[in-house]
Amino acid sequence: MINEKWKSVILSMGFSIFACMLTANDSTIHFDNSELIYRPNSQVAMLEERLYLSREKIIVEYVFENITDQDQTFDISFPVATGFASDDGDMSLPAQIYSETEQGSKTYFETYFNHQAVETTEYLRAFLNRKDVTNVFENFQLDYFDVPFYGYADYAGYEIAEEMERDGLLENGYPRWTVERHFIWKATFPARQKVRVKHIYAPSVGGYFMTRNQGADTYCMDSNFINAAFKTSPMVVGLPLTYLLGPGRNWAGPIGKLHVIIDKGEASSLVSLCANNIIKTSPTTFEYTIENYEPRDGERIDILFVDRN
Repeated sequence: MINEKWKSVILSMGFSIFACMLTANDSTIHFDNSELIYRPNSQVAMLEERLYLSREKIIVEYVFENITDQDQTFDISFPVATGFASDDGDMSLPAQIYSETEQGSKTYFETYFNHQAVETTEYLRAFLNRKDVTNVFENFQLDYFDVPFYGYADYAGYEIAEEMERDGLLENGYPRWTVERHFIWKATFPARQKVRVKHIYAPSVGGYFMTRNQGADTYCMDSNFINAAFKTSPMVVGLPLTYLLGPGRNWAGPIGKLHVIIDKGEASSLVSLCANNIIKTSPTTFEYTIENYEPRDGERIDILFVDRN
C-alpha cells in the first residue's frame, strides 16, 4: 500500500498459479561477510524515477545526479524476485526470468548506464527468519528455487526432508525459507553531473486462487472490483505484482519525481491497487505522479491483476 489515506482504484488484468513477483528500487550496497547490506549515501540524488509495470515487461528508468565535487563509485543492487512459503501452506514460487540465447536459457535482466549496456552479477541467497541458510542447500546439493508441488520428501529424499523439518526449513512438508535475488553492478557517477540508468526485464507469471476478502486491504479491493472479478466464475486466479519503493530512500534526499505507469494488458482485464490521483491514459494504461517523494522503509506498490476471458 502506498499510503493509508490513498483510495481504491479499479483499472482492470491477471492470471497465474501460486506466485508473487517482487521487484524493487536500486540501492547502494556493501558486503559484510558475504551478506548484502543496503548502504545509504548522501552524494548522489535520485531526481526522477519512471516505472512501467506490466505482466509482460517491467521498465525502470532513473535520472541520478552527483551533488558533490568528486566522482562517486558505488556497488548497486536491484532486487528482482523472491520466493516464500505463505501462511496457508501454498508455496509462492520465485519469479524466474529467462531469455533464450545461443548458449541456452539464462536469466534475463538488462541494465543501461547513460544508454550503454552494463554487465551485472546475479546474487542469490536463501534465508530462514533472516538467517542465511544457503549452505544447507549447497551441502545437500539442492536448488532452493526448485520447489516441487508433489512433496519435498519425494524430491529431496526422506532423510534430508526430516532434517530440514527439524531445522525449520520445512513445516509439514512445505518450504518455509525465503529466497533473495539481486542483480549487482558497479557505477561511477561523475561530479556535478546527471546520469540515466535503465533496467528492462520480464517478470514470470504466477498467482493464487482468490477469495472475496483475501488481500482486500493490501490491494484496496472494493465491492465493484470483487463483483466484477467473480461475475462469471467462482474460481478466480489473481496475479500479484509488488514493487519495493523503500530502497529508494538510500539515495540523497527524496525522489524528485516518481511517475508510475500500470499496463493491464487487455481491456477486459481488472487491476486493483492503493493509489491516488490515477489518470487513465489509454484503454489499458493508468498513470500517476508524486513529487518530492521520500518512501518509508519497506514501502511498496502492491498490484493485483485479474483476467476476465
